[in-house]
Amino acid sequence: MAHGDLFETLPDPLICIIISFLTFKEAARTSILAKRWRHLWRSTKTIEFNERFFIKPADPQETRENQRSNFIDFATQWIKSYKDNSSINHFSLTISNPKDQLSLPLLDKSIPFSLSRKAKSLRLDFTDPAWEQQQQQQQQDHLDNHPLEAIDLPSNVYEHGALESLELFSCKFDMSELVKLRNLKHVSLGWVRLLLSSLKALLSNCVLLESLSLVRCWDIDHVQIKGTRGRNLKLKSLVIENCDFNENWLEIEAPRLKYLKYNGMVSSYFDVQVAVDMEEADLDFRHYDGQAILGLGDVLLRLLNLLNPTKLTLCSYFLQGITSGENRKGTSLDVKHLKLKTRMHNNEGWGINFMIYSCPTLETLIIEIGSPINRILQGFEGPYNDENITWRDQTFGYVCIKRTLKVFEIKGFKGYLNESYIVKNVIKYGRVMEKLNIYISNEVDHQANGMNPEGYIRTARDILAQTRKASPLLQISIFTTTS
Repeated sequence: MAHGDLFETLPDPLICIIISFLTFKEAARTSILAKRWRHLWRSTKTIEFNERFFIKPADPQETRENQRSNFIDFATQWIKSYKDNSSINHFSLTISNPKDQLSLPLLDKSIPFSLSRKAKSLRLDFTDPAWEQQQQQQQQDHLDNHPLEAIDLPSNVYEHGALESLELFSCKFDMSELVKLRNLKHVSLGWVRLLLSSLKALLSNCVLLESLSLVRCWDIDHVQIKGTRGRNLKLKSLVIENCDFNENWLEIEAPRLKYLKYNGMVSSYFDVQVAVDMEEADLDFRHYDGQAILGLGDVLLRLLNLLNPTKLTLCSYFLQGITSGENRKGTSLDVKHLKLKTRMHNNEGWGINFMIYSCPTLETLIIEIGSPINRILQGFEGPYNDENITWRDQTFGYVCIKRTLKVFEIKGFKGYLNESYIVKNVIKYGRVMEKLNIYISNEVDHQANGMNPEGYIRTARDILAQTRKASPLLQISIFTTTS
């Protein structure tokens, strides 16, 4: 039997189960595979209605209104024609301005529909894409005036005890009612007012919680993630992104935590207790006045040692601040995969050296160039307080480069001095290197005599031609992008 005929032997209910593992958009595409598949996707257990799949922001206002109307008609008819009365896995509705006359009928139908099908996962996103655009135009990471939540969470959701996952964006809720959902394992809250007392109530009552995400929440006094009444949290994943806090300190006591993403204010007080075998941490301190980080090297170092993950991502601010403490050389971490978001500016170079030195068993190093220029801090001083000594004057023959590093990627390469320096030395000293990927920037640099991707490629090729490889296993690739 040909491989293409394998699905023909499967009964429809089994195919529907397989389709339910796909996203809603991918499931819809299966309708063109064959005549038999035309309507099978309509029995998927994963249902996602997203107006952004229909609306093109660049189109004229009248066109966008028609696109929005088409989306609402599609979702309404889809719900009406859904024949399967069994439970569904996931229901998601993404629509801006949900209170307008056009949207309300869909809202009145869709949420009861999901609850009647005993959805285990519910996602309601009422944010306006214009909010993100406004921030980008203002070149800031938070809104000065927080938009009011678009709508109140319907009361019948609080009675849906089967929920295991709940995501609410710009959707006002009553925490005293929400904590009745004792089976919740995954909670995401975004674009909402969230008091510390509400956060504590959530952690105290939803004892099965394994993942928590807070995105652009405000009015939180400070970050305090910990158990109560002597009971440790079961939390394994925590995301805190672009939230506005009234006080600048952070406390996390989650001994099972394996993943942490923190994008926000750097604090003079970090008290972090996580799993001994922490898997991944992503730290981005862009959401505040970055200048203060230059005096917090000891605090950042303590945070590194407390987390000590296998996989670590760090921002430009961190690289500039880490050498401002008493220890300006490095520590010893168990990091195997290190990603640095940087401009490859001299201010960051000392931090790059610090981190490479601090990861003696590093296997993968990724340099992602593209951090905004406004994150390069004024008044930076290198660890030797001598402007004639640069970070490139230190030897690059670190233990991990010689003994353990196998993969090095540099993204956004233009071939400037600092970029070329690190590529040359990885090739020169990387005795066990297996893969070097150079991703060429697609930007034209008008400050460098109009240098363009063709010029960046020539520079990369010159480096490769002039540098002797230390590893006989090393394979080098140069990639270009069109975006």
